[in-house]
Amino acid sequence: MRNILRVFRTDAGRIANNVVGFVVIMGLCVLPSLYAWFNIFSNWDPYGESATGRMQIAVCSNDLGQSLAGKELNIGGSVVEGLKSNRTIGWVFEDNDEKAVEGVYDGSYYAAIIIPESFTEDVISFMSGEVKHPTIVYYENDKKNAIAPKITGKAKTAVQQQINATFIATVAGYLTSGGELLASENGSNQTILDVTIEELTDLRDDLQTVDALFGSMVAITEAVDAMGDLGSSAVAQAETVGNQSAFVLQELKDLTDVVMITENTSSGMVSTAISEVKESITSVQNGLAKDESTIIAKGDEALQELKQYEDLAKSAAEVLKYAGEAIKDYDENAAKSLEEISKQLDALKETIQKIQSSQSVDEIKNLLSQSQTISQNAMDALTKLETEGLKNLDSSMQKAITDSKDALDKAANALTDLGGDKDKAVSIVEEYGRALDSGKLALKQSKQIIDDMISMLNQVIDRLSPIQDSAEYQKVKEILSENPDQIGEFISSPVSMKTEAIYPIKSYGSAMTPFYSTLALWVGALILVAIIHVKVEPIEGVVLKSYQSYFGRYILFFLVGQIQTLITVLGNLFYIKIQCPHPFMFWFAASFTSFTYTIFIYSLTVAFENVGEALAVVIMVVQVAGAGGTFPIETLPKVYQAVYRFLPFNYSMNAMRETIGGLYENAYLEYLLKLGIFVLVSLFIGLVLHKPFEKLNHMIEKSKEKTGLMI
Repeated sequence: MRNILRVFRTDAGRIANNVVGFVVIMGLCVLPSLYAWFNIFSNWDPYGESATGRMQIAVCSNDLGQSLAGKELNIGGSVVEGLKSNRTIGWVFEDNDEKAVEGVYDGSYYAAIIIPESFTEDVISFMSGEVKHPTIVYYENDKKNAIAPKITGKAKTAVQQQINATFIATVAGYLTSGGELLASENGSNQTILDVTIEELTDLRDDLQTVDALFGSMVAITEAVDAMGDLGSSAVAQAETVGNQSAFVLQELKDLTDVVMITENTSSGMVSTAISEVKESITSVQNGLAKDESTIIAKGDEALQELKQYEDLAKSAAEVLKYAGEAIKDYDENAAKSLEEISKQLDALKETIQKIQSSQSVDEIKNLLSQSQTISQNAMDALTKLETEGLKNLDSSMQKAITDSKDALDKAANALTDLGGDKDKAVSIVEEYGRALDSGKLALKQSKQIIDDMISMLNQVIDRLSPIQDSAEYQKVKEILSENPDQIGEFISSPVSMKTEAIYPIKSYGSAMTPFYSTLALWVGALILVAIIHVKVEPIEGVVLKSYQSYFGRYILFFLVGQIQTLITVLGNLFYIKIQCPHPFMFWFAASFTSFTYTIFIYSLTVAFENVGEALAVVIMVVQVAGAGGTFPIETLPKVYQAVYRFLPFNYSMNAMRETIGGLYENAYLEYLLKLGIFVLVSLFIGLVLHKPFEKLNHMIEKSKEKTGLMI
């Protein structure tokens, strides 16, 4: 022990008596701390707003907007307005997209975000049934900096969040507005459903009145028409017939304006029917054009939709059939066309029925193709009929009704003065009967259409009434009437995330302190063996054993290493002010780390000399890359995952992390004990392996000297 201390006293005296040596030792004590502090400062908060807010990214919106429910909507503009209050990135708002992109090329901006003209239109395209995925173009400069693209990736996230928030808020706003309409109508206690049912009921009652009127008109025309069959007996009873006919015809004359409406009703309904049928065909085409796999799977929803398409085709066929019957006496060609298209729709209905019952994938695919072909042929035929086939319908019906009206006027005037010209009276009645036949047909057809409309209205009212009376509807009505804003707010943000931090560390710099402090202490130990000789020169009058030289010189390495540690730790705690709830334990972990590293590198150098120094550098490089100091070890190649548990950095960093983030049971002590294993390994290398490698080291040293280049 005396010789060990004598070696140390000799080393201390030489340093104290040499100004250059003293300055070098002071520099060795301070240098590692500077390495640690600079790195911790540079990584203090690289992902925080204070840092990323200085990184410029250009934003340009070309969005033209879209009108929705009478309101102008521009999601691109809303995104820009939202980003103006976002401090995550240094946003630069450009009016010209070319200028924004050019800024990325010349390095003015790290990235650029371009919102296209059709962005809003594409976002709300789902409402029209033709979904278009909106696209934002993101230009990124990967050349400017390796880490910058990772940081500016937050820009993409920020924009996506802003768009999602804008979209959801918009939908929620319309839902809230819809809720207010559902809850009340014009400030009354009636809901929009109540008003709808009431309006439909009034419409049905009005149609029933019109239906009764048309029924009376048909009955009157049939009664007057029967008069033409009286033949010669009409002459024998001229006075009676004249009086009765005059009365009946006067009634018809009063209704002549209503008869004129029949023409407009019939021809207008044909055009309306064609338009409705085309819409139904379009719905069937769109429905059957969905993903074949969905239809082939035959889920409950798919089967229900197929049944709806079948019903649509059936209803459309019936509508065209009635329309054809209504106009066949006025436009035979158009009526035949409607009948042919009606048959095509019947075939479409049967094809959809086969799709529902078929179990063969190939057959279903074939039937789907047939359905599209049939529906498209029907659509083309209807379009052609609309533009070309109905030109003569209005004029034909107008002539028939006008003839009926003229006949009514003529007969009524003649029968008013039915004096002695009985033959003339009979002729007039017969002429009127022929003219009335065509008008009577139009009346019957119009009455049939009205009857169908009344039947459909009754079905709609019957379906809506149970909803109006249901408890579920009353509950929805109550919620929307009392809390529309709350509902809108909930839909725009249905889920909130509450984060419970386990071992919270406030800054990235504090989290990185264990790595950079550990690395600094290793670098400090490495510099020591590069500057200070590990070989002890002979002392006059003293015979030193190898272990005495080993420990005697190591005392100097140990003390310098501890001074390095103390300066580094004090700077971390009081200059940088890292988070550290257990400062003494932090210092002790760093102190033990320095002891381990200095004795380990010192032993390598004692045993292998320059080769040992090189090994220390290699081990440092491996640990920087593969000890899990920056990236999680799971993200590194498997070779690092296999060796990192055998590297001292791992245990040094984890011990320091315990003192910064928070202690867990005996983890702190376990890490230091595992780190102590490297001390035992170091003693074995320095004391045991020194002798066997002494001759080899001497040969290497001689060989280096011969080069005339190496120290």
